[in-house]
Amino acid sequence: MTLYTNSKPSVEEQETHLYIDSRETWFADTTIRKDMTKFKKQGWEIVDVTCLTGTDSVVGMRFRAPRRALTIGKAVRNRPALTDEQRRAAAERMAACRRMKDTEVRKVV
Repeated sequence: MTLYTNSKPSVEEQETHLYIDSRETWFADTTIRKDMTKFKKQGWEIVDVTCLTGTDSVVGMRFRAPRRALTIGKAVRNRPALTDEQRRAAAERMAACRRMKDTEVRKVV
């Protein structure tokens, strides 16, 4: 379904809203172009499109997806702090892996 509007939201007014209904369906309502593209690429179903009257340029979209399409993670992820010795050992392991890959590539070529 196509909806029409007379005004385009400014950059400060652009936003994305996510909400879930009682039937366990996620809805996304967005006016941010990057988010529209992401929802489409991730396979969310387009419910409706909002276009600018007269030009038919898209200014907003609404999407739908099942509950399993979105998971809510921790707001802050704590990464364990590495000691200098652990960091050095990890760097040595990575360097050894890179040397092995480089050697394998040279054998193939």
